[in-house]
Amino acid sequence: MKMVAHKAFGHYPGFLVGWFDWLFGVITISAESAAFLKTLTGLVPAVVTPVVYKGLALAGMTLLIIMNLFGTGISSRIDDMASLINIGVIVAVFIAMVVWFILGHVDYFAMAQAKPVADFSGAFGNAFYKFIGFSLIPIAAKEMKNPGKMLPRAILTVMLATTAIFVLMQLVAMSVLGPGLAGSSLPVADIFNTILGRIGRTVIITCMMLSIIGVAIATSFNSLIELVSIARERGLLPRELSRTNRYGAPVGAVLITMLIAGGLILSGSYLFLVKFIVLSDFAQ
Repeated sequence: MKMVAHKAFGHYPGFLVGWFDWLFGVITISAESAAFLKTLTGLVPAVVTPVVYKGLALAGMTLLIIMNLFGTGISSRIDDMASLINIGVIVAVFIAMVVWFILGHVDYFAMAQAKPVADFSGAFGNAFYKFIGFSLIPIAAKEMKNPGKMLPRAILTVMLATTAIFVLMQLVAMSVLGPGLAGSSLPVADIFNTILGRIGRTVIITCMMLSIIGVAIATSFNSLIELVSIARERGLLPRELSRTNRYGAPVGAVLITMLIAGGLILSGSYLFLVKFIVLSDFAQ
């Protein structure tokens, strides 16, 4: 996207697009890390304690720094792994739901009695966050034979499919959890706890954490590319950010990216970071 903006509008617009791409990546790293810790509370409730939460957050950022300092060769594999686990979790939920119906435990869809929405911006931000990333679909246009015809179809198809998946997941949660859905902080885990018991809950939470941390790791690698590109190719940032160690990792870019991401984790909750991501995406 940065290259498209640079060729079409010049250096400064290209810089802004690249800058916001990097900022978006930084916030995503922090949000996914916060989501990992929130999910971990399903297995280790003590994580909600501020001292434990902050300690684990700093430890996670330290591990990301170490991984990034050893190069970016595994980023695509980690991204693929996270995507496969995401798909696996969704498929597992629907399989569990089919079994639930076959066993005759559900005769209707129970509507959860939710509390009145006092923070509409938070609800909107959380819903909008589910569709973050569609702006990246046009990047694949260069691989299409007829992008003028195929690209709009691809965007529409992906958006409709994603919407259908989220609606079906919501219906599954309403059917299995009923009124308990309103008070659930980890609905997918609670679905498996209801159907398969403690073991099912533990397995699905573990898969969720692996998927989340995979996205965080892959995003950390990809975000560095944007920052290094701005500094090295365009000279719009200090070139020190693009200097690499013997493993080919840009040390300055790694430290700045992870320190900011770590600060964001410590400064707000997961829902706060989701709002921040939505805001940066609108700004871009």
